[in-house]
Amino acid sequence: MQMSAGLFQQQVTSLTMTQGLAQAISLLQFSTAELTDFIQEKSLENPLLEMEDHDPKDIIVDRDFKRNTTIRYEEQDKQISPLDFLTGKGESLREHLISQLRLLNLSEHIKKQVQYFIYHVNENGYLTEDVEELCLDLKITSTEGREILSLLQSLEPVGVGARNLQECLLLQLKKVQKKMNLLK
Repeated sequence: MQMSAGLFQQQVTSLTMTQGLAQAISLLQFSTAELTDFIQEKSLENPLLEMEDHDPKDIIVDRDFKRNTTIRYEEQDKQISPLDFLTGKGESLREHLISQLRLLNLSEHIKKQVQYFIYHVNENGYLTEDVEELCLDLKITSTEGREILSLLQSLEPVGVGARNLQECLLLQLKKVQKKMNLLK
């Protein structure tokens, strides 16, 4: 029998039940009333924990999300949709377009012209001014203006810089067709 010494590496996955994991699992099993009682007991044992009393009538949440996803504040009697919170903290469309423009390998002069066009895009992504008027403002030809518009329309989201719904949908369709051609 031959025996040799050697170093071997083996990878093993295992689940270890830690004290924190066990406590988290037990807390998940509590009902709301049991959880409140548990927290109150712990706050009596630990002088560093403080409990705040809240009146349950302050906020009423409709639990049936299929029918109504609004939160009602009885004091103010206002309807607030959860979608209102999605757009509050993000960057605006203009900021989003300008941040993309900074990443493009263009001359500063062209970037400023595209940025001028961006400032004439409304919050829905449509170009509000006529391209000819923007060309006159920038003192460029209409051909250069169409190139600037094309650069603007190449930015995300697809369809930005369109002058109407039809053009917006056409831009989106062209983008889908390009993707489909790349997949072939």
